[in-house]
Amino acid sequence: MSRESIARIALLSLTVLTTIVGATVFGMILFSHSISIMDVAQLLIFICLFALVAFSFWSVLAGLLLYPRPTTPLYVKKTQGTVKEKDVVGHAAPERVAICVPIYQEDPARVFAGVEATIRELVDAGINHRCDIFVLSDTRDTNIWILEERCWQEVLERNHDSGLQVYYRRRKFNKARKSGNIEDFVKRFGGSYDVMVIYDADSLMAGPTLKEMIARMDAEQDLGILQAPPRPVNRMSLFARLQQYAAAVYGPVFANGLRLWTENDGNYWGHNAAIRIKPFAEHCGLPVLPGTPPLGGEILSHDFVEAALMRKAGYKVRLAEDLDGSFEECPTTLIDFAMRDQRWCQGNLQHSALVAREGLHPISRAHMVMGILSFVAAPLWALFILFGVAGVLYDMYVIEQVPDVYTHWGWSAGVFIATMLMLLIPKLIGTIHATGRRDEKYNGFSLFFSTILEVVASVIVAPIFMAFHSRFVFTILAGRSVEWGPQQRTESGTAFGDAVNAHGLQTIAGIVLALIGFWLSPDLFLWLSPVYFGLIFSIPISMLISSQKLGYIARRLGLLIIPEEINVPRVIRRLNESEPHYQSLVDSLHDTDPLTHLLNDVSLLDLHLRVLDANPEYQRDDDEQLERECGLAYHGGSSYLQPADREKLMQSPASLRHLNHKLTGQTAAKQRAASRA
Repeated sequence: MSRESIARIALLSLTVLTTIVGATVFGMILFSHSISIMDVAQLLIFICLFALVAFSFWSVLAGLLLYPRPTTPLYVKKTQGTVKEKDVVGHAAPERVAICVPIYQEDPARVFAGVEATIRELVDAGINHRCDIFVLSDTRDTNIWILEERCWQEVLERNHDSGLQVYYRRRKFNKARKSGNIEDFVKRFGGSYDVMVIYDADSLMAGPTLKEMIARMDAEQDLGILQAPPRPVNRMSLFARLQQYAAAVYGPVFANGLRLWTENDGNYWGHNAAIRIKPFAEHCGLPVLPGTPPLGGEILSHDFVEAALMRKAGYKVRLAEDLDGSFEECPTTLIDFAMRDQRWCQGNLQHSALVAREGLHPISRAHMVMGILSFVAAPLWALFILFGVAGVLYDMYVIEQVPDVYTHWGWSAGVFIATMLMLLIPKLIGTIHATGRRDEKYNGFSLFFSTILEVVASVIVAPIFMAFHSRFVFTILAGRSVEWGPQQRTESGTAFGDAVNAHGLQTIAGIVLALIGFWLSPDLFLWLSPVYFGLIFSIPISMLISSQKLGYIARRLGLLIIPEEINVPRVIRRLNESEPHYQSLVDSLHDTDPLTHLLNDVSLLDLHLRVLDANPEYQRDDDEQLERECGLAYHGGSSYLQPADREKLMQSPASLRHLNHKLTGQTAAKQRAASRA
């Protein structure tokens, strides 16, 4: 029997045993005097929620016992140093690698500063000759489109001697969102490459990490997907710092526990992963779900499904839990985080139509089920609370008995304490373990108080996310689809009006829950306090926790510090050094009009026309007619053009050339007139 099979059996057995014990004690409390439908419903919900907590608890314990996992690095492991070519374990035919950066209405300065940092990392790692970079744009805003091309032009000029190619492609139609963007790349360019490394707009990976991932793909031709756990960095709001700290301190033991039972049946998280292109193209085409959105139609959360299809085809899907140097940037406000969760919620609930699909590996099904439960757990928790209150009302006013929770107060407290311990012990384990990591220097005193702060914050915001996720699940099940827009990545904080709009109903719900608890019994009022406190104060909590100023204060106090702030990795330094340059470039174009700049800049216009010529989507038969239309519309300047007309103009080479000649001719005439004067 394999190691992963033993781990799975052990984890499942411990989870079932723990759940049976917890359910027995809780059932004894509920059914000691009477049995009602509310009690039965509450017990069933308790079993589901308690089993999730127990599984996570035992998984982390297993991860601790086997951490660090012994591995033999092929290129480099856990180092930021440069790897020399003589260190390479040769491969008969080195595979070509495409690094893909799909973007949608993102900040061009951040995107292309990240591209430049990646170029320099690849050069230093000695694998630039094997790699090309593709920026795959789905941007709809024509101004951002021009800014992207201008930043791309700057990347090409500043890194012309890098030895690798940087391509830019903008789709005319952004069908199927990110998954469609990647599919388009695979169909058009994938045949020239063996492996693609998928980034998000905010992804960043160190050169040695990329080199090691590519080496592992070289070494195992049946390795279909290799996922490097991304660590959130580079954000300053208190909410972001809490996320960064949790990922840095608790993440390693959680990741090792996950790898223990997934082994070669792992998952894909959509970015910071290496994917073998040929089997991806052959086996990972996404089905269109029956029915209409939100649960039917195009699959939104594509990554879990692609991992399942890759595993179904017989290829390994593995988590590289031992690799550092993989980074991302997280949402900075509680509301932005919830908005992202809303999109993921709809995508994960769609997986309910795929869980029973024939041929999927049982662990792939488990990944989908756990993804669904990660959101369904919130309404289950809300229903657990409501059934509990209803049960108290039933006991007091229907059968006129003292509620069981009061007669068995000690047992109730025991179940609560046991649950909290299973939630908190993994965090304590991660904290203790962090003090012993020689490669990441933590201050024990700071670590202790930082963990307390993170735990308190988690308890406070948990009811807020319960309310958000419950609303997401119920509205999606009611048939309301979410808008899949660009992610907000700026550190703007949360305004009072936005907080009221997002949390107003939560505040009312918290007040109602507190009043009901107080009316029924002081004991129930106390039991419910962890829930209604966060809801009642959700508006100020959301504003405070999203504050960048409080994040700076925490940092000055030595709280929530992560290793990347003490010893900034080279790739992050490069990003931070390049971004101001690209930001100034973007700002300079905003001072005029990007379209006017494009029409007056011959080199940028030539680059834009090359983008159009290279994409069959932009080939037109009516350029002459469009040229006349756009020429008439543009006579008063680009501001007179409607968005649809601007896009038509941007896609018409003949019209762009006509207007360029017209504008440059006007400029030359003005210059001649000025010289004669």
